[in-house]
Amino acid sequence: NEKLQKQFIVAAAELCLRDYEAEGIACAAVATCPDNAAQIALLDGRGGVMRLLDEECSLPRGSERAYVDKLRSAWTASHVFARPPPARQQRGGPAVARAGWATVGLSFGRLTGAFGGPGGGEEPSPQFVVRHYAADVTYTVDGWIERNRQQFPPELGALLASSRCPLLQQLFPPPRDVSSDPQLAGTPRGGMGRTTVLAAFRASLAALSTTLETTAAHYVRCIKPNTAQAAGEFDGEYVARQLACTGVLSVIDVSKVGFPVSMPKLHFLNSYRCIAPAAAAAAGSAPPQGG
Repeated sequence: NEKLQKQFIVAAAELCLRDYEAEGIACAAVATCPDNAAQIALLDGRGGVMRLLDEECSLPRGSERAYVDKLRSAWTASHVFARPPPARQQRGGPAVARAGWATVGLSFGRLTGAFGGPGGGEEPSPQFVVRHYAADVTYTVDGWIERNRQQFPPELGALLASSRCPLLQQLFPPPRDVSSDPQLAGTPRGGMGRTTVLAAFRASLAALSTTLETTAAHYVRCIKPNTAQAAGEFDGEYVARQLACTGVLSVIDVSKVGFPVSMPKLHFLNSYRCIAPAAAAAAGSAPPQGG
């Protein structure tokens, strides 16, 4: 989401500002576009959330608490990384989301402790907070290493891949040759030579980003009218926060500085040369054939 948000800001705002500057349109009064480069570095950069998890999975005695301790040590000074407040530390279970738009709690582990499951007397699961472009999110690291190592028996995967059922063939494709894939070459392994889940995900995300950068993308931003999912209710403050966080307001500011409709100069001159033929001729516009 952070990378897709960055691409939206670049395509819808930053590129327009560069065109304005090249064409001499004053745009100094435009507010700075939202920049989530710090979040992307935290999540996918060197020593970030994804790469540190892959490194921890490659250690024989890697643990989730050691993983979170390394994150805290490396990113304590970052303004987009934080520790959860003490009240949000749930014993053995996920963080509970506070009401409203500001904070969301997420857990990729089992529901335990606070929901009556096992773990009431266990040490609290390690947590950390990422200040995303839209909201602060608390992550509970419960079972991440086991899931990321992708300890799926290769023999079972090969058996399912050889099935005649089209659905099973799609769900369990043959293993990819890591050595011949530039996206996966040199990526961490989760044990027994298998690529970790995050390494494969990052390769897929890189391929998607490359595809999007080569296309003329059009964006549709979905805005929720209220938090209750109720019909006929419009929460203006909630909607305004979404518009600001997603960069829509910045894109509107950029559009207000320039012109709502753009066209090639020669096309404009040929379309309206009848109003000022002398000026059009001086600008190098030739009369269209037949008129």
